[in-house]
Formats: sequence, structure tokens, C-alpha cells
Amino acid sequence: MKQGAIFIILAIYITGIQAQNESTISGFVTNPQNDNPIENAEIYLSEVEINSFTDIDGYFKFSKLSENSYTLVVKHIGFEDYSTMIKLNQGEHKKLAIKLNPSPQYLKEIIIEGDIYKDLIISKLPYIETKIIKKQVEESAARDVGDFLRSSNNIGGIRKGGSQLDPVVRGFKYSQLNVQVD
Repeated sequence: MKQGAIFIILAIYITGIQAQNESTISGFVTNPQNDNPIENAEIYLSEVEINSFTDIDGYFKFSKLSENSYTLVVKHIGFEDYSTMIKLNQGEHKKLAIKLNPSPQYLKEIIIEGDIYKDLIISKLPYIETKIIKKQVEESAARDVGDFLRSSNNIGGIRKGGSQLDPVVRGFKYSQLNVQVD
């Protein structure tokens, strides 16, 4: 029992020593024009390939870092990229106040074109018409009309009894569906 208690005390002591040796980098990212925090700015430590994002208050934190020199890179859309070299000593906790300068970003022109003739035809149709001919039904492997309808796009059939079938078309209510059998 004494060995177990000694082991637990030793483990807590070693963990405390290691926590004292770990270094951290934290800080806030703000807009220098109005001192508002910048949310979702990407923070990147290039030497260890660790990244994070600022929270709603513009805060970020990297913990459990070893003694080393790091290049901290901060990026956000609409702001100039920021980069700085940070030398961390063992157990050091660096707190930074980073101000990103706004930088307008100009996008290239985007042209969206459509086929005017096709658009006009579709806009004039009151409904979409699908014709199924007898030959299609005969050549299909369907055992009945319900199976055939279920093999068509956006069309199904609900069996009502032995021979009755209610057609189901996605996007239409029963009152808007006109089925004609020739």
C-alpha cells in the first residue's frame, strides 16, 4: 500500500516538473484601425507544423512547446499576412498582441452566361411531360407497372391491393398529377 502511495506522489511530482518546463505562446489578434478582435485568423508555427485559429475574442494559444525558435505566421482574408520569429526558453510563457493591417483584396471579374434560347423554352413550359410507350414497358425486366415506374427517375408507385397502383412523383402533390393511359 505504501508503494502505491509513493508511486502516485512521484507521478504527480514528475508531472508538475514537466508542466513547469513546457513553454506556451498565446495572445490576441486585433484590427489596428478599431482594436476589434479578429475571429478565425489562422495562426501557424512553421517549425512544428502546428496551426490554430483565433476564437471570437481574437485569442489563441499554443501550449506544450519545447525550448526552440519558432516562426509565427498569422493570416486572415482581408488583412496583410503577419510573420515574426519567437525565441522560447524553457518554461517561458510568451504573450503577444498582434495587429493585422487591413488589405483590400481585388477579385477578378466573373462572367456567368446562360443559353438564352434554352432558358426561354423551359420558362414557357407549364409542366414537364414524360411519355412512356408500350415498347419500353414490354422490353423492361419489370414484372408489373409498379416496378417499371420505380425504375424511372423521380417516379414511384404505391401498390393498393392486387392490381391498383397509386403513382408517386417527387415534387408533386396528387392533385397536380395528371396520368393519362392510352
